Amino acid sequence: MTGRYLNTTDSTCLPCSPLCVTCSDISTCTACAPGQFVNSGQCANCPLNCFNCSDASTCIICQEGFILIANVSANSIVCGACTAFCSECNATNITQCITCQKGMYMLNGLCQPCRDGCIECTNAQVCDLCRDGLVANAAGVCETRCQLPCLTCAANNPTLCLSCQSGTTLDTTSNTCVIDLSCNTNSSCITCGQALNYYLLPSTSGATC
Repeated sequence: MTGRYLNTTDSTCLPCSPLCVTCSDISTCTACAPGQFVNSGQCANCPLNCFNCSDASTCIICQEGFILIANVSANSIVCGACTAFCSECNATNITQCITCQKGMYMLNGLCQPCRDGCIECTNAQVCDLCRDGLVANAAGVCETRCQLPCLTCAANNPTLCLSCQSGTTLDTTSNTCVIDLSCNTNSSCITCGQALNYYLLPSTSGATC
């Protein structure tokens, strides 16, 4: 069991040392958290910016944004930083990105920022994924996610409607969308808006809200 070991004296599970992920007894670690390695039964730190290592001078996997670099004179393998905004870079050229951090896109081996409000994009013009509270429009630009029944709304104000969903009309005084019940007069309703607690009631002559 992770974080505990079996006490063979009374067959109970006891907690490992706080630094151990697994252990054989209270003082002997058998596995450590990322960034550490087992050294004589204890957890010791890997080289700086190293995620997984075999000992204090040999990194196996670096943290994001760093690459393995062999230091021949020191007989070690450590982590060197990629150029800004790279999450992975060329092992022989740290200024050449292979992948970029969130909110960046690749252009000629360099990471460039996406548009405002965008966390994933393939170029400077079109956003693939907007941050929470925003949605990409048809042009790939991140806009405020409007609150129903708004169809479009003011920037940074999801309840200030500029246009409305089908079945509602815009009250220009309050910039809110209100139910349009004019269709009830001839039972010609098709929709009763959204998020306004009205529903469509079919009848033999058509439908009303």
